Amino acid sequence: DEVLGTAWIGASGAVKCGPVEIGHGYVMGPGGLKMLYVPQPPQQGPRGSDFRYRYGGLEHHIYGAKFLENIVQFLARIVIMNAALRLWDRGLKFALQAHDELVFIVPDERIDEAKRVIMEEMVRSPLWLEGLPLAAEVGVGASYGEAK
Repeated sequence: DEVLGTAWIGASGAVKCGPVEIGHGYVMGPGGLKMLYVPQPPQQGPRGSDFRYRYGGLEHHIYGAKFLENIVQFLARIVIMNAALRLWDRGLKFALQAHDELVFIVPDERIDEAKRVIMEEMVRSPLWLEGLPLAAEVGVGASYGEAK
């Protein structure tokens, strides 16, 4: 809430929070990718300042915990897509990405090798946060549903 009421609404300069920078209407990730918001002037609500932003032509409420959740999901997206790019370089091209999942179509004779390589890359800590403990699961099936 404090960051929303200062840096995010433009009442102070940008602040660094772990691997992200938070400034007026944005959160910038470790590689420069930004999550953009259009903050609206805060209004006084029953529990203090009511922070809002515009997106998709609509006004949305935001508060500290929801903002933190957005940042965590933003960083998770960066982690999984970095893994996808490393896997691409290793010959495994994903067919689908959904939230925190990557889906691959692999010939039956390469399944064991693919599972090993996928697990190796999915649990690799990002360079911008060495030591970050990551966990992953690999499922196999004839369809997306069976692989879950």
